[in-house]
Amino acid sequence: MKQRRLAVAIVCVASAAALSACGFDSPAVTTTEHAEVQGSSFDVGLVKVRAAFVTEPVAASTSPDAVEAPYLVVTFVNDGARTDRLTGVTTPIGTVTISGTGTAGGQLPLPPGVPVQFLDPFISSDGPLARINTSTAAPAGTSVRMTFAFANTGATATTQVPVVPPGETTAVTTPLPGTPAPVPTQVGETSNE
Repeated sequence: MKQRRLAVAIVCVASAAALSACGFDSPAVTTTEHAEVQGSSFDVGLVKVRAAFVTEPVAASTSPDAVEAPYLVVTFVNDGARTDRLTGVTTPIGTVTISGTGTAGGQLPLPPGVPVQFLDPFISSDGPLARINTSTAAPAGTSVRMTFAFANTGATATTQVPVVPPGETTAVTTPLPGTPAPVPTQVGETSNE
């Protein structure tokens, strides 16, 4: 009887080990590599400013005759108990105009706990936009100094914001090799290739 229980226990342990191996989740294999924008992130009082960067519409980079203004893309999260407002953004390279759906009088309301974003016009122009009216565009790969002012926090913050090439947040940037690497052989083995 003890041998039968021992045999059943061994079978159960072996089955559990075999079944747990079926749940192995290997990393997904992809054929392309995507860029990740490293924007500026900081806090101003109870307002979190996340992933701020400057970009321009794709048309400006594809047509030499296109004159498109760069845009500020950024997400705000108000951790306060009452609505705050972004009253303005200033930069030495030009004048920032706040407009579009969700803005009021050139300001951006920030309700508590709701992420609010200045959109990338390459992705969507249906929402708040922060256009930088400038005659001197900052080259991609550099950064520009920007100051953010808020109504209720009574504070401003000045930081360097990176300039990102248009479409980099969504475009495939680097194709990965199409042929797999050969499987290495151990010492004393011969390759089957």
